[in-house]
Amino acid sequence: MRATRSFFEGVPPDAAEAALETLDRRRFPAGTVIVAEGDYREEMYVLREGTAHIVLVDRKGAEHVVSTVDPGEAIGEMSLLTQTPASATVRAAEDVELAVVQGSQLEALLDALPQLQRNLLATLSARLARVTRLALHEQPGKLVIAEGADGEELLGHALAASIAWHTRGSTLHIVLGNPSPDLESLATVAPEPPFRGARATGAELMVAELDGPFAPEQIETTLQEVLHTYDHVLLQLPPTWTGLAHGDRRVRLGSSGIPRLSGEDAASLEQGLLPPRGAAGAAVGALARELTNLKVGIALGAGSLRGYAHVGALRALERHGIPVDYLAGTSVGAIVAALYARYGDLDRVADFLDGLGGRMFRPTVSSKSLLSTRAMRRFARKEFGEVPLEELPIAVAVVATDVDAQDEVVLRRGDSVAAVFASGAVPGVFPAVRIGNRTLVDGGIVNPVPTSVAVSMGADVVIGIRLVHSGGVQADEISEEGEGPVPSAVAAIVRSIELMQTRITTGSGSIPTIFVTPEFGSLPAGKLRHFREGRRFVAAGEEAVEAALPRLAAALPWLRPLDLVAPTPEPAASYAGSPAARH
Repeated sequence: MRATRSFFEGVPPDAAEAALETLDRRRFPAGTVIVAEGDYREEMYVLREGTAHIVLVDRKGAEHVVSTVDPGEAIGEMSLLTQTPASATVRAAEDVELAVVQGSQLEALLDALPQLQRNLLATLSARLARVTRLALHEQPGKLVIAEGADGEELLGHALAASIAWHTRGSTLHIVLGNPSPDLESLATVAPEPPFRGARATGAELMVAELDGPFAPEQIETTLQEVLHTYDHVLLQLPPTWTGLAHGDRRVRLGSSGIPRLSGEDAASLEQGLLPPRGAAGAAVGALARELTNLKVGIALGAGSLRGYAHVGALRALERHGIPVDYLAGTSVGAIVAALYARYGDLDRVADFLDGLGGRMFRPTVSSKSLLSTRAMRRFARKEFGEVPLEELPIAVAVVATDVDAQDEVVLRRGDSVAAVFASGAVPGVFPAVRIGNRTLVDGGIVNPVPTSVAVSMGADVVIGIRLVHSGGVQADEISEEGEGPVPSAVAAIVRSIELMQTRITTGSGSIPTIFVTPEFGSLPAGKLRHFREGRRFVAAGEEAVEAALPRLAAALPWLRPLDLVAPTPEPAASYAGSPAARH
C-alpha cells in the first residue's frame, strides 16, 4: 500500500505534462540536502527523476529515514502551504531532478487542476502519520555513569546541567550517597537569560539523592523506570561502588582532561552559571557534547581574500554560543582555522590576514611560480611561532592536494606554518610546498569546503562556510586592466580554480551539515595586490550566519528558545518501590 500519492495522480497525462513544462528544473547529486529542517524557501518541488529520503531527528539526536520520495511525489509542500520552516530534512538518495513550484505557481495549478488539492491532502496525512509513529516508538533515555572521588558531586552536577543545557532535554542527576554541597537546592536555581555554559533551568534538570543501603538490583529497577521518563540520566557513583557495569557511556570525573572546579567555578555554578571561559567550564561543555553526540565541527572553505568572511562567521557563531570542537580548513580557510585555534582572538586573525596580504604580491622570476612566498613565510613564522598542529588548543585539520598522487592530503600533525602554506599554494601563483615525500598545493582543488574532513575528525554536526558561489564566471571578473600581465595571469588562475571548485560536490553523508554562504558582490578573489580590501567581507560572514540561524537551531538544540521546550515530567510516581529518594 502506498503511503503517499503522486502530485499529479488522477490528472490527465496531457494536462500534467503541460503543467510541468511551465516549471523550472533543478538537479541535485546523491547525498545532497534538498531541503534542510528549519529552512523556508517559498517553493516546493515535484520529483521527476531519482529518489530522496525524508529524515527526522528524534529527541535523542538520532536520524530516522521516515519515508522515501519516489518520482512524481511532492517535496516541501507542507512548509509552502503553512508558510513555516521545513519540519524535516530531505536528502537526495541518488541523483535527482526536480520541478520547482513557486508559491504563485501552486495557487494557479490548484485552481486549474482541483485534483491536486486532494493529492496534497492525502500526502500530508500520510506523512503526519509516520511522524506520529516515530514519536510513539522512541527509545528510552540515555544513561551516563559517572565515577569520581569524594567531593566531585558538584562536577557531576555541572556535567548533568551541561547535558540539559545543550540538549534542551529533560535530565536527571542521581547521586548515590549523601553529597556535599546540597545539590537539591542547585536544581531550582535558574540563571537570567541569556546564559552560557553548563547550566539549565530547574524545569529541565532535577536531582535525586539516594541514601543507602541499596543493592545493584534496586538501582537497576530505578534506572529502568526513570529512563522512560527522562531524556538523559547521569548516575554518579561513589568511588567504592563496584556494581552496575552497564550504561550508554561511562566517564571518570576529575581526570581525562576534566579538571576540578575552582572555587570561582563552584560559586558561579551555585548561582546558576558555569561560564565556558574557564578550563572546567570548557571541558565540561565539551564532554557534554561528546556524550550527547553534539560535537561541532567547522569547515572553512577556500576563497582568497574572501577569507575575511570566515572572521565574521566565527564571530557570529561565538555570539550565539556555538562552540568549536573541530576545525577543518582549506587554503585561506586553513590559515584562519590555525590562527583561531592558536589564539582564539578574531581581531588578531583579521590583523594577521592584513599583514599577510601586505606581503602577498611579490612577483618573482622563478620558474616555479608567479609570486614568491618568502616574505609571507617570515611574517607567519614570527606571528604564529613554532607550535605544531597537534598542540593547538582546538583540533585542526588542514587540507592540501598531493600533485603526484593527485589526491587529497589531510594534515593534522607537524609544522603549522608549512601546512597552511601548502594548503594555500595556488598552482602557478605560489610555489608548491614539500612536506615529507609529498609535493603539496592548494587543497581547494580537491576539497573546497572540507566538511567531510570535519566528520572524519569526530564532528556530529558540521557547519561549512562556503566562499565560492556556484554559477558562471563573468568575463570582467578575471580582468585587471591597467595592472600589467602578471596580475592578470594571477587573477585568471585563481578564478579558473574557483570555477572548478563550484563543480566539486562536498558532503558528509548522514551527519547534519549546514552550509553558510556569504554574499560578496562583485569584488573578484584574484585581486591579490589589494588583499586587504577583503576586510569588507567580515560583515558578510556575520550576516550569513545570522540568516542561517533557523537551520543551525534545527541541528543544535541549545539555540532553540526555552519556551519551545517541553517541561520535565513529574518523576515522583516513577520512584514507587525504589530506594529512598529526595527530590
